[in-house]
Amino acid sequence: ITLAAVITAAGVVYALISLVNHYLFKTYALDLGLYTHAMYDYAHFRIDDCSMFKAAPRSILSDHFDLYLMLLSPLSYVFGTYTLLIVQIASVLLGGWGIYKLISLYTDDDWLPLVATTTFFFSFGVIHPFAFDYHSNVVATMMLPWLLYFLKQKRYALASLFVVLFVIGKENMSLWLFFIAIGLMWDYRKDKKALWHLTAYAVFAIAYFLVINMVVMPKLGSSGGGFSRYAHLGNNYADIAKNLLSQ
Repeated sequence: ITLAAVITAAGVVYALISLVNHYLFKTYALDLGLYTHAMYDYAHFRIDDCSMFKAAPRSILSDHFDLYLMLLSPLSYVFGTYTLLIVQIASVLLGGWGIYKLISLYTDDDWLPLVATTTFFFSFGVIHPFAFDYHSNVVATMMLPWLLYFLKQKRYALASLFVVLFVIGKENMSLWLFFIAIGLMWDYRKDKKALWHLTAYAVFAIAYFLVINMVVMPKLGSSGGGFSRYAHLGNNYADIAKNLLSQ
């Protein structure tokens, strides 16, 4: 009952920030407006051409390889321009529930998971995204507690499902997952089966990142692909890795 009350309170706070600001025309064109327009196109079996903010039309997937919008597009028939804001709120609430369940695996204390969840829900870093915008990174990040939860429970099929849901959120999420998987290998160093899965997740994540950024996005019209966002770190991905490791 207490957990349900905390989740409800967080949901009300998020709605009062996000949905009210949208009603008052205080939400942002990039990314919320652009993604809502793209989602409308997906719902009508079209690929958005970025004409809202690009002079030369090209696929929106060349700007960010975000597959969530395709999956969520049918909801736009129900919730209209509020769709992505509602999805963002729901994802954070589900992510908080995942944190509660994850912490519960590490302690018998009834209050510690609740304190962790409450701290998460009402921290500035979580509340801030609701102020004026939507980002698929937020939704994707909320998959992480569930990935860790199912990994800890050795339910690898469900963990693998959340790996896929994690990386399709945006092309840069797979790079983050690569480092997450590498880091988790130390925690699971004595569990051969978990190590095998984590190795597979790391290989899949870095392969997905490189293929999407170096092959798919350039083919769709991106000048320089996703690499252009990292060009200040080096002339190529090998150069970037060398520079990061040498710092």
